[in-house]
Amino acid sequence: MTRATTWTSHARFGRLFGVFSLAISLLAASLPAMPLLGMTPRGMRGLSAQQPPKAAQAVVVDTEGQETALQQVEWSGNVRRLAWLADPNAADEDGRRGPLALVIREPHSTTLTQGVLTFVPVRSLAAVEFDYDRQFVTYRIQGLQQALTGTLQYRGINTFTLAGLTAAGEKRTFSGGVRGGKMSAIRSVTFPQAQPLQRPREGLAWNVQILQPTANDPLVPARNLKPLFALAGGRERLRDALPLRKAEPLPFGPQLLRWEMLAHDPNTHHAAAEVTLAGQGERLVIIPLTLPEEGQTAQLLGLLGETDAGWKLFPLHTIRVITPSKRKIE
Repeated sequence: MTRATTWTSHARFGRLFGVFSLAISLLAASLPAMPLLGMTPRGMRGLSAQQPPKAAQAVVVDTEGQETALQQVEWSGNVRRLAWLADPNAADEDGRRGPLALVIREPHSTTLTQGVLTFVPVRSLAAVEFDYDRQFVTYRIQGLQQALTGTLQYRGINTFTLAGLTAAGEKRTFSGGVRGGKMSAIRSVTFPQAQPLQRPREGLAWNVQILQPTANDPLVPARNLKPLFALAGGRERLRDALPLRKAEPLPFGPQLLRWEMLAHDPNTHHAAAEVTLAGQGERLVIIPLTLPEEGQTAQLLGLLGETDAGWKLFPLHTIRVITPSKRKIE
């Protein structure tokens, strides 16, 4: 190949490259400005800055069949703080005031107005289902196969109100256990973020026979019974032993073989029981229902026992007999 031929080829290539570059420039000028793939004008944050939706804290199905997912859920009605678990130095509200719990009246809770109460932390609730025709409610607890149940036959029992924000930011309020009001009634509500109750299932087990003649005074099991006292400001204290009048405090330990309630008088603020202790036989004890503590008056709420679902509170007037779980009531 001669030098002239080489120059001719280079010139022809240069003209073709120039035409090609001009075409690319014209095409680019005719298209709208677009960010680079995987980038936005503010940097490398993807083609969309929209955040994925948060997981719902509660999913409500009302009696009309309408499903609503809620965030920032708020409870009211039959709920309370488990104040004896409070830690004033905790970082969050549940720690400082005690976990929030749903207050349940199960079928075996006496027919008294102030009956046996079951406390289930709301963070352990997996679902609640209402059957308004049968006046029945079912509570499903995360990590437990057996559900809890309750009745809707009595006004204000086993009811609650649930409020929260929808994905659109609208605040909705629902009524659980009550139909016919201004709020939509809950047929079922599930809690996708429910967590099992983290607590060892161990300790002394007791049978608490409660006063419920319509059910033949049934036995209600509980573990680690202790007296629970209420103080001003919503505070509570759980004691290891039950204070007695003119006697040493009585712990619910292995030495206690039998406890039988004899009398409960809120007017005199005292109760009486007959207890049987190992090696000591039977004796009568007087229980003060109030006592001074921290410069104020503490009120005895009852005996608190642990269950797989949470806790049970037995007011003294609901109790007939208490025995260790492997012993029969005489």
